Amino acid sequence: MKNKIFGTTLIIATICALLCGCSTTPKYEGEYKDGKPNGHGTLTYSYGLKYVGQVKDGKEDGAGTLTFSDGREYVGQFKCGKPNGQGTFNWPGGTTYTGQWKDGKEDGAGTLTLYFKADEREYHLGDYAGQWENGWLRQGMFTGTDGKKYVGQWKDGKRHGLGTSYNPDGSIYQKGTFKDGEYVGK
Repeated sequence: MKNKIFGTTLIIATICALLCGCSTTPKYEGEYKDGKPNGHGTLTYSYGLKYVGQVKDGKEDGAGTLTFSDGREYVGQFKCGKPNGQGTFNWPGGTTYTGQWKDGKEDGAGTLTLYFKADEREYHLGDYAGQWENGWLRQGMFTGTDGKKYVGQWKDGKRHGLGTSYNPDGSIYQKGTFKDGEYVGK
């Protein structure tokens, strides 16, 4: 599962920029108010990030788009330089997360659609939908492309707590307690 990748990528990019001597201060083009970057503008970072959208006091704040040099992209709301509110993160292979963000992490209602790319083909693996907390799905449903479903609690990307697994025909396969991704019983 693609968890915590957004925040981790920004931290790694900042550390790499500092180690190589690159500036972590972005180049700004756009509107100013009271001598500070405020309004609509573009922030371009030397290590490959580019933001286009609303800026407040030199930071991403409001609606905008953040593009990574490898093709990843976040489109949505920002607050104090981090995704906050409604937004969509797209990965080059087709995987997307659409939903609520808080402090740069998935948090609130959202859906993660997983794709895997191999041999120039994309394969849809399934969808996670539900309530996210601090970058992880906590309560919700996974629907695989084979029609199997799991509805219940999650921890660290694994089925954990009370839940129910369903066969493609809708009949119950397992119902009860799961721990670290494994069914442990009723």
